Order: sequence, then structure tokens, then C-alpha cells
Amino acid sequence: MIDIDLPIVIILAVFIIFSGIIVLVFLHSTSKKDKEIERLKGEIVSLHYEDNHLKKEYQSKKSYQGMETSLISEQLKKIEHLENELERQRDKVENAKEIAQEAVKVKYDFLSKVKDDLKSPVKTIIAYATILAKDLQNEKLNSHAKDILTSGNQLLELIESMMALSKIDAGSYDINENAVELSFLFNTIVDSYKNSAAKKKIKLTLDIDKTLPESLIFDASKIKLIVDNLVSNSIRATKDGNVNVYVKPNGANIAHNTINLQVIVEDSGTGIKKEDQPKIFEMFEADGLGLSLNKKIAQLMNGDLTFYSEYGKGATFILSLNDIEVVLPSAEHENHDLEINFAQISPDGANILVIDSDHDSAQVIMESFLESHVRVLHFETPRDAIEELKRSKFDMILIDIEVLTSDENAISKVLAKISDAPVVTLTHSSVKDAHISENGARVVGHLKKPLSKRELFKISLKVLNFPDLLKNSV
Repeated sequence: MIDIDLPIVIILAVFIIFSGIIVLVFLHSTSKKDKEIERLKGEIVSLHYEDNHLKKEYQSKKSYQGMETSLISEQLKKIEHLENELERQRDKVENAKEIAQEAVKVKYDFLSKVKDDLKSPVKTIIAYATILAKDLQNEKLNSHAKDILTSGNQLLELIESMMALSKIDAGSYDINENAVELSFLFNTIVDSYKNSAAKKKIKLTLDIDKTLPESLIFDASKIKLIVDNLVSNSIRATKDGNVNVYVKPNGANIAHNTINLQVIVEDSGTGIKKEDQPKIFEMFEADGLGLSLNKKIAQLMNGDLTFYSEYGKGATFILSLNDIEVVLPSAEHENHDLEINFAQISPDGANILVIDSDHDSAQVIMESFLESHVRVLHFETPRDAIEELKRSKFDMILIDIEVLTSDENAISKVLAKISDAPVVTLTHSSVKDAHISENGARVVGHLKKPLSKRELFKISLKVLNFPDLLKNSV
């Protein structure tokens, strides 16, 4: 147990408040700089408009060069004047751009230098406040220590957000994409708030759409940062109600192997007043810098953060992420003891055409269908396969993605002309970067090499047993 006097706690409180004031003063100064940058950006747009207007006027003046000699001299002077004015405006635009860029750089450089100076004393205060909150027996002093701890953590979070925003403005904020298991990520996020929700008698739920792929490729740390803030805000704004998190698809591009994802956080809390809604994502206008930072990060990730709310009835925030690549499972992570019955595939018989010079992949496909009623024909080159396509009807085409997209999707366009069979690509690498043509063959899925028999079974079952499902595919 620590024996501590009230004055010491008061000194700590005063110190952290003083630190907070310093940071807030700086933040307000940087906010003014941000507004100045926005003003300069507006001026740049205005100058561009004036530039275009001068160009049009210049062209208009030149069109009258066939007029009388006495007027030509006067027009030439006007043209010269317009050319000089045009050059002046261009210089002004460049100067405004340089000023804006320099202001952003100065802010970023300053924050980079003082970041540790700001964080170190705050971390020290947090450390001592943590010890005091654990050991102080006096209820009043213990409450003061916890208040110091809370304020210290808020100040540290403010410094981190301030640094992140300056990085975004300076163009140095990194997005690191990796394969992420959706269920693990969102269960981890929601589970971390179960206790705080329970203390307020809030029912916290998570619903992940079962039609979503198991894994996607994105920056998990950035998604966690955004969803953490949204869930925390909802719990803080709700009393004896509900906070629900939904993760669901919002469209897909199967040919490119991407989906659009939505993460929705809704609550039955106090909601947001109508007059406050237009400025909810502005710096210093909402609760801290969180929502402003969240929206900018979402936009960097080819998405957005929006909301709707009715005051007194709660709020709903929607994180939308577009064109997220789906992780394709391969045989590398497959349970090889799993028995799969390919005889279930198209019991009435079907024809599959394989176009791939990779003998291992072709072998997996042919061996898988040995005990089925499906006939598999394999060709190493597209030329021979196309000749066979002209003679016979096929129910599904499995083709190496590099063959399909070579020569600006030439093979894909040929396949589209001579066959309506659905196409499944075979690939070692990212489908998203393969540039599959929208005007070529009808691509309905993808298989990752080395081929997974489980994935081959699933896509064959869908294409050959339930072809009507493909009509609703995006």
C-alpha cells in the first residue's frame, strides 16, 4: 500500500492538464494552418478556372485575325496582354501549391521532432497513475488517480492521432495489406469490448455474413483502428441499450476476384443532433480527432466512412471498403485426409476443357474426376483447345490466367465468340492485377495453384450442378 498525500496527486493532475493545454494550443495552431491550406487549395481551383477563361478569351481574340489592318495591331496587343496574364496566373497557381505543400511539410517535420518529447512525460504520468490506482486505499484519492490515468491515455491517443493526420497530409501514411481472416479479426475487436459493454448493461453483438469469404487482403491494423473507435464511441453514447456490429458484402466483381465490404456499427444511444451532423468529421468539432482520422484512413483504403442518425434514437456508422481482393485457398493449407466425392458432380455427365501447360495442375483435375461422369479434355496450347471448342460443346473451361489474358486478352475474346461456357482461371498470383477484360470470356471463379481438391470440388459443384446460381453473379 502506498502512503501518499493529496497534494502529490493534485500536482500530477495539474501537470497532465498543463501538458494537455500545450498540445491543444498546438493543435489549434495547426488547425489554423490546415484552414489556410484549404483556403489556398480553393484559390488554386479559382485560378485554374480563371486560367481556362483566359485561354478561351485568347483563342476568341485570335480567331478575328482576318479583320482590318487597323484592328489587327490592337488585337495583337490584347493577345500579348492575355498571354502575359495567363503566364502570371500560372505562376500564381504554382506559388500557391508550393506554399500549401511547404505548410504541410513544416507541420509534419515539427510533429516528428516533438512527438517523443510530448509522449515521454505523458507515459511517465500514466505509469505512476496506474500504480496509484492499484495501491491507493483511500477511495477519493483512488478515484483521482483513475481520472489522471484516463486523461493521460486520452492525451496519448490525441498525440498519436495528430501524428497520423499529419502523415496523411504529407503523403507518408503507409497502408500494409495482408491476408486477414475476417472471423478472427472482428471477433477479437468485439470481444475486447464485452466487459465495458456489460458494465453499462449494453448488449453487444457481432454478425458476420455467412456468404463472405473466409479471408480478404487488406490492412487489418487500420480496420481495427477504425472499428475500435466506432464501437468505443457507441458504447460511450449508449445506456441500457444495444450496440450491433455487422460485417457484410456490398457487391462483388468475380472476374477480378474482389468484393466490396461494409462494416456497420449501430447503437441505440443518444444519437447526433441535426445541427452537429454536418461537422461530425471535422477536426476538433466531434469527440477528439478519431472520426476525422478514421474517415481519411478509409478514403486512403479506397473506401469511406459515412453515418446517419436521429437524435434520441441512436446512430449508425458505415465503413465501406471497395475492391478488396479475396484470398484464394490452395493445396498448401489443405487437409489432405479429407475425402471428397467427385461422383456428386454432374451425375448426368458433363464436359470440362482444361487449357494449361502446367502438367501438375492438369493431373490434379483429371485424377479428381476419374470416378465421376465428367469427361475432362486437356490441351497445353490454346490453339488446339480452340479447334476442339469449335467441334464440341463444353460445360466448363479451366484455363491458366496468363494464357487467358496474354496479348491484351486475345484468347479471352476468342473464347467469348465461340463458346458460352463459364470460365474458371488457374493462377499462381494475384487475380486483381491480371487485368481480365470485361469484354472477354465469362469468368465465374478462380483456383489458386497448387490446386486444392476441395476448392475444385466446390466451384465445379456450383458451375455444373447449379448453373442458375451463376446468373446472379456480379
